[in-house]
Amino acid sequence: MNRVRTPSARFRSRFITLLVVCAAAGLGFVGHRLWSTRPVSSGRVAVSGATAEIELLRDAYGVPHIFARSESDAYFGLGYVHAQDRLFQIELQQRVASGRLAELVGGDALASDRLFRTLGLREHATASLAALDEATRAAVDAYAAGYNAALAAGANAPELLALGATPSPMSAVDCLINFKLVAWQLSGNMLRELENHLLTRKFSFEEIARLAPVAPGDTEHAWPSRSYAEPSTDSAWLDDVARLMLNQAPEPSANATGSNAWVVTGEHSQSGKPLLANDPHLDLSAPAVWYLAHLHAPGLNVIGASLPGTPGIWLGRNDHVAWGITNTGSDTQDLFIERLDAADPARVLTPTGAEAMTERREQIRVRDGETVEYIARATRHGPVVSDANQDAPVDGHAGYVLALAWTGLGGEDRSLQFAIKAAKAAAASQLLTAAADVRSPQQNLLYADDAGAVGLKAIGRLPLRAAENAALGRLPIPGWDAKYDWQGEVPFDALPEQAATEQGRVLNANDRITTADYPHWVTSEWELPFRAERIAGLLDRTPKHTLADFARMQSDVHNPLAEQLLPELLTRLGDAAGDHPEVVSLLRAWDFSMAADRPEALLFQVWLAELAERMYPRAYYDVRPAADPRVLLAMLRGEGELARYCGPQLQRDCARHVAESFTETIATLRARYGSELSDWRWGEHNRAWFGHALFGGVPGLGKLVDLKLTREGSAETINLSGASYDADSGEYLTTIGPSLRALYDLAEPERSRFIVTPGQSGNPLSPRYRDLAALWQRGEYVPMVTEHAVLQKEQHETLILSPTELGDRR
Repeated sequence: MNRVRTPSARFRSRFITLLVVCAAAGLGFVGHRLWSTRPVSSGRVAVSGATAEIELLRDAYGVPHIFARSESDAYFGLGYVHAQDRLFQIELQQRVASGRLAELVGGDALASDRLFRTLGLREHATASLAALDEATRAAVDAYAAGYNAALAAGANAPELLALGATPSPMSAVDCLINFKLVAWQLSGNMLRELENHLLTRKFSFEEIARLAPVAPGDTEHAWPSRSYAEPSTDSAWLDDVARLMLNQAPEPSANATGSNAWVVTGEHSQSGKPLLANDPHLDLSAPAVWYLAHLHAPGLNVIGASLPGTPGIWLGRNDHVAWGITNTGSDTQDLFIERLDAADPARVLTPTGAEAMTERREQIRVRDGETVEYIARATRHGPVVSDANQDAPVDGHAGYVLALAWTGLGGEDRSLQFAIKAAKAAAASQLLTAAADVRSPQQNLLYADDAGAVGLKAIGRLPLRAAENAALGRLPIPGWDAKYDWQGEVPFDALPEQAATEQGRVLNANDRITTADYPHWVTSEWELPFRAERIAGLLDRTPKHTLADFARMQSDVHNPLAEQLLPELLTRLGDAAGDHPEVVSLLRAWDFSMAADRPEALLFQVWLAELAERMYPRAYYDVRPAADPRVLLAMLRGEGELARYCGPQLQRDCARHVAESFTETIATLRARYGSELSDWRWGEHNRAWFGHALFGGVPGLGKLVDLKLTREGSAETINLSGASYDADSGEYLTTIGPSLRALYDLAEPERSRFIVTPGQSGNPLSPRYRDLAALWQRGEYVPMVTEHAVLQKEQHETLILSPTELGDRR
């Protein structure tokens, strides 16, 4: 999930000035107002909208346990605590998804607003509201009422005070649009199509396939012939649009993403019931993506990770069922090149003739600036995303526009029903029934119940593509040719699924979930199976597992890639090995641990990055700076057509790349950390960065709202560290990692545990803003307890929400 970073210099300055004034004023008015944004967590508050008293018990870790007398009041309570602890985060989400961020921060957000106005997420959310079932609509309305009750009670955020803004009220549509934003952030194939298009300008389809091969065991589908788009399509226009859209993307594609989840049957656990582990890898931000919460009411007892701005528990457990997710990585987006009608540029060509585009006039208010007006257009395939960038040629000088088809925009969206139904599922079968409501994003749902059922099911809509569609979502395609049109959606029952293996387990780490005979196109972008194979190997080592075993696995930092690649590199060092014998000796003895204190981990990671830049063709690396280690191995070994990338005298040229990158790595590390190898620690070079959603990275201010931690792991370890090199700091900054860790025991659900980071609160002035970071860094957890009597015996604070209507009756 991408964080939003679009503050203008003026509002950065205003926030800094306010902090200075606050410090000078001490207990003055400004300081008091900022301090008053800290949530009230004890006492009694009168609220409007609840039907009975609601108990908000916050445990020692800031996790709210909401005890209510009805389900609607439980969701009311969730809306209330979300507003207390995550108000600014939710405010930003709603503004981003609605294309209203420039109202708050100025012209820096104009590009984002144009994109989301063009997508029309709010219009789609509004259209889907009526499709929700009665129970979900009641939960949504109660949640919004609880959120607004917190605003009425004075909930605010210091960031909004600094910007001179007031919180926006919550509506039922906002709940839907907040989730649609999550779906958008987890559906990124559009950008890969643009990258592929730019690569075709430098490489043949065959060369691209060699440099970016499919995952092991997957079928290599032929790329379309170069006549897949009519020759008259102006390639220069599409090149320009592709570069503009890729430059506007907030995160580099080289960042590692993904998730882990695995479950074993009762036969393979010491408790005799299934055990389940899940750690979704998402954006590491301050505040966290997830918010831990517990909802209790008659017939309802669910605990886990909620998504601020939406009702329900999305990942978690009740008394009978536990569930987690990984990203399927499926291809749910297609970019269509639409040809404008030469006689009427308001129309585009279709297989049956010209058809008018729909138009929607948009006005974007810009803080301290002029209102920007433009026309958001859409074709039969979807919104015209080439309109979103103000620098793009509006109609293309060749008479084309680019439209996006995405499953998250089509049809009625009942995705919110999943969280509401899952909370009350008494068995895995009922959980799967709830999962059928999810439209987007597509995810792998891993589950277990106390009757012993375990499994994996891909949930969310998957488009059906025609057999003659050779592009298969890998390139922008002609919108006027019927063979590229979607043929509907894959039925829920036909989506990929997995049962327990002979070893009594199901696992996924974003690797391939389909068999060779699966009839529908899912993706060509499965993650390499490094993490999955390591998980399987660790599961095989222990006949019967405990939650402690699973906890150690989630913290595992063994690097399978280094285990395969490093011996190949060391044999090709030549004279460079003799120049640095102490370094070579250290690497030869390495156990491939990416622990924070290991110099070998730092050496390998920096060496690999240096080597990849030398060995991959520069024209490829400039578009997609992500090297496939299998390709590097094949280049080194001189296998097939990849041999030519090391030059005609293969071994000599490849060895030169290896040796020169090794020497350069040592020079770089010595210049930064000195000559003592013991001072070369991976964690000092690899920092987990929890950037504030709006002010992260701002000089001076960032130190107050950001958090950096030494980090272990890599993109290939179970304990994933999705790091990218930051030239400004000379560090690897980890912005992707375990956004949640959760462990579930179906024999004794109260023994389950979880953790998010850096804390439960999004308010930088709250002690809950970063208090969980050290626990997360050490691989520790907090208890997932739901029993009221147990919670009362531990450290806690209690706030009672008392309905004003009840007070009137008294």
